[in-house]
Amino acid sequence: MKSRNLAIVAMSLVLAAGIISLVLLALALPGPAAQPTTNTGANKTPTAPAHHATTTPVPTPPLYVFAWHGVVSAVDVRTGKVLWHRQVSAQANERDFPVQHGDVVYCGTSSAIYAMRAGNGALLWQAPIGAWNNGFATINTSPIFGAQNVYFLTGPNGMVALRMSDGQKQWAVDGGSQRNDGYGAAGAPVLQNGVVYFGASTLYAVNAADGTVLWKYHDTTPNPADANAEGFAVNGAINVANGMIYFTGEDREYYALHAADGTLAWKYATNSVVAAFDGNQIPIVFGQGTLYYTNIVGALDAMTGKLKWSKTIGTQELGQTIFVSNGTFIYQNGQDVRGGLDMVAVSDADGHSLWSMSSPRCALYQPVQDANLVYMAGPLACGIDTTSGHLLWTSNALNDGGYVDVFAQRVIDGHLIAIHAFSSDGGEQNPKVTALNGTDGSVAWNIALP
Repeated sequence: MKSRNLAIVAMSLVLAAGIISLVLLALALPGPAAQPTTNTGANKTPTAPAHHATTTPVPTPPLYVFAWHGVVSAVDVRTGKVLWHRQVSAQANERDFPVQHGDVVYCGTSSAIYAMRAGNGALLWQAPIGAWNNGFATINTSPIFGAQNVYFLTGPNGMVALRMSDGQKQWAVDGGSQRNDGYGAAGAPVLQNGVVYFGASTLYAVNAADGTVLWKYHDTTPNPADANAEGFAVNGAINVANGMIYFTGEDREYYALHAADGTLAWKYATNSVVAAFDGNQIPIVFGQGTLYYTNIVGALDAMTGKLKWSKTIGTQELGQTIFVSNGTFIYQNGQDVRGGLDMVAVSDADGHSLWSMSSPRCALYQPVQDANLVYMAGPLACGIDTTSGHLLWTSNALNDGGYVDVFAQRVIDGHLIAIHAFSSDGGEQNPKVTALNGTDGSVAWNIALP
């Protein structure tokens, strides 16, 4: 019995020794790779999972077109597909694009203003504003937007402010309809620091919130440089800068008013003036001595109205367009777009010549720019490098066989998009929309409007 117990004890000692050996061996072996731990302590830094940032491309909004026969169309600018169209009136002013603000599209006709859902064209509201004169082009420019209201230039009232949510009229101001052409207020209005500036035979500054007229300006002094000039009326864009209001008048004078109270800072008289605005100075085309002989270009000091420099350009009458590109003033030279035009570029510093080029039958009607390229559409569409003056391409795609009338054009996603029609013995045809590739002028797409 005693010997049996001794045997059991001995066996137990052997087993214990084996277990200890296995434990020691396990401790000596390399362990598994460390695993990420979940941070539950307040002082521990969590291990963030790997994350690769992705950029979601922003879709390009549609192009909205208001055709002469009163149909608003939304067009995909990539493909030319008509996404939707809606008849809202019997006639429209197709020289302006409907404007999208948020998810609403706004446009105007001779008797009403319309708001439509951008996604499907559903009519949200319409605001009658009354017929005026012959009912043509009561809405003259695209609207401007405030926090609560949308503002339209109109024929009968000069300007009307509508509440964006439901189209209710908030106020209206008579901007004067005494213009000889019968179109009422003209020139793109400006909204700045809670004040709307607009006008025709009178320039108005109006409180945007309630329509209170802060000041108004009208000039009855004859133009000393041109006894045959028409009476005062705002003509073209209104610019606000340097605490001043700048605009050209139909009396062929350039005006600068103090924005605070509308008093005259200076005006520059010529017998023909076409002007642009470029911050510290104003490039102009003007004539001296002979009526309409406007082959002189120059620049005015924006603060004083003093002529900084002037330069005679060739012997032709200069055209009605100036634009500014990267410190360069570019002028159209010549009037007959069917016979060819020249372009002249001068330095904005002192007027020295940079380049000139011939752009046959390319009209500088509302030139549109993209970086240092400018695009124009007329009987021919053109792409021009404004740095070198090189004609990059021309395209005859807009010419349907008659005299081309280009209503409007824009650059979107590298495409020159033009709304155009042609006139023939049968009258002006329904407009089309054509997109040209900005790089080479090839046709991306072309559609006839519904």
